[in-house]
Amino acid sequence: MYIQEKELLDDVTIRDINEQTTTTDKISHLIDQIKKRGQVTYERFKECLIQARQADLKIMLEEEEENVAAQMKQTHQDPRAPESRRAETSATKKSNKCILM
Repeated sequence: MYIQEKELLDDVTIRDINEQTTTTDKISHLIDQIKKRGQVTYERFKECLIQARQADLKIMLEEEEENVAAQMKQTHQDPRAPESRRAETSATKKSNKCILM
């Protein structure tokens, strides 16, 4: 597993992820663990996606990053903007579907 080879997550964390009952829970736990380890780990995770022939997923994550950045910028201009929150929810659902594939 590329994640283990790059030492992004330790064996205990990987075991905890695998013990989740649903695929959605596993993905959520994986993403939470990557986030906790910071930007460098996240960038290394995206490199692992390329090595695992999941470049499309890497591209989707980067598109999601751009969407979130744009939404954050918009939200800071108008914190009451419900459209930005709906867009964020929609984008998050799309990325979760892609990770599941």
